[in-house]
Formats: sequence, C-alpha cells, structure tokens
Amino acid sequence: MGVSSNAPSLAEMTANDVPEPVVPCVPVGWPELTSVLRRARRSLGGGEHEGAPDLCSRRLILAMQSLIRIRLMVQRMATTVEAATDALESYDQAQALQIAEQSFWWFCDQYLELVKARRYDTADREAARSAQAALELALDVHLRLLALFLPFACEEAWSWWRDNSIHRASWPDARDLCDIASVGGAPRVDALDLAIDVLTAARTAKSKANSSMRTPIQRAVIADTAERLALLPIVEADIRAAAVIEHIETHAASAFTVDCDLSDR
Repeated sequence: MGVSSNAPSLAEMTANDVPEPVVPCVPVGWPELTSVLRRARRSLGGGEHEGAPDLCSRRLILAMQSLIRIRLMVQRMATTVEAATDALESYDQAQALQIAEQSFWWFCDQYLELVKARRYDTADREAARSAQAALELALDVHLRLLALFLPFACEEAWSWWRDNSIHRASWPDARDLCDIASVGGAPRVDALDLAIDVLTAARTAKSKANSSMRTPIQRAVIADTAERLALLPIVEADIRAAAVIEHIETHAASAFTVDCDLSDR
C-alpha cells in the first residue's frame, strides 16, 4: 500500500519521535495479542486478496464500485489515523493506543458484520472484491497503528499477506485515506453509524428470541430523528443484507428504537 514518500517508517518513528521506552509505558497484555491475531485472520479469511496491492490499485477498485459504505469506513479510518498521530506527536502513547484499539474493535465487531453479506456475494464478484479490498485496507492501517505497541503480533499478522517487515512500513497518512473517501463527493459518516446501530439492534432482538443470526426479519420498524432517517437510503441495502430484513418501515421520533418482527416467532 503506497503512502506519502515523506512519511517516516514505524522503526524511524520509534527511534526518533517517541521517547523510550515505547512498549512498557502502556498496558498491553496477552488478550490484546491474541485478539489482534484472531481478528486479523477473520478479516483476511475467506475472501480473495492480492499479495500486496498498493493504494493506487485500491483507489481504482473503490472508485470503480463507488460504494458509499466503503468510503464511509475509510473516512472514519482517516479520522482515527489523524487522532492517533496527534497523540503520538504529543508523546501520549497511552492515548494513541486507546484510539487505535477502539477503532480496531469497532472494525472487527461492527463493520465486518455489516459487510459480511457483500464480501461473500458470489453473484456480484466485483462488489465482493471491493469489500475485500476495503477490509484489507482497514487491516493494513490498523496493524501499522498498533505495531508500536504490539510488535510481534502485528508482525505475524502482517506476514500473512504482506512482504517485508511491518516495522519498515510507513506510518499511515490520513491524507491518503481522505483521497479515497472523497471519491464521488464527501461521505456522510453518520450514515455508517446509523447502519451499525440498526444492525446491532436487529442482532440483539434475535439473540433475545434465541434465534439464529440468519433468521429473516419480516418487518423492522426504525424510529429515529428525521435527520438520521434521511440517511437510511445510503446504507439500507447493506442493512437488509446483513440483518436479513425483508421490509423496513420508518417513523420520526426523538429516540432511536428498532422493533423487529421475526419470521420464526
């Protein structure tokens, strides 16, 4: 993945920009190590991925598909990179780690679920290819953000589909991510938050009913503010596919709720 030629490598940042010691100053334990490896494998597994595609090839894939949900995710990643970079430049390693971790868990626990149906869509291979490229892009950035704090786990995960060492890779550049996100116009990141909220509510309803996550929802009634409901068409197709919703109704309300009518009840 290409980045700005002026960006320092992770090794250079560790040596020159961050006071020693880097790793001992933040609480990183065994659960974090195993989680990075397990979730990185999940991001890569089952999809078609190339050996080491650069940013230009990814930009072409994303621009060709012009999938709004991908641009929304990339815009969120750009914000994360900018915040983590600012924290490191202020010598606040703990804050940088917290920002990277929170973004990584959101990506694995929320975004992966949202795009799962697209990723394995055999009827639309181009859409599946774009979804996989976006997942690899996000994993690429997250591993480089976390490599300062989890050097061995990130090196192992990086080696699964990248050449050379992650510690010779450049630090992520938020400007490169903004370039991808801006293809087709500025994205509305709130739309992605809405999609995640609806998906979470649908999965919670199925869990409470002891139903499979693939159980169809005959009707989902989404109540929310008019401003947020106006964003629903942007992500409705992904919500339907991820939560297996057959029919969606909406009405304006001051509080967000989702009422699900499950097919097996």
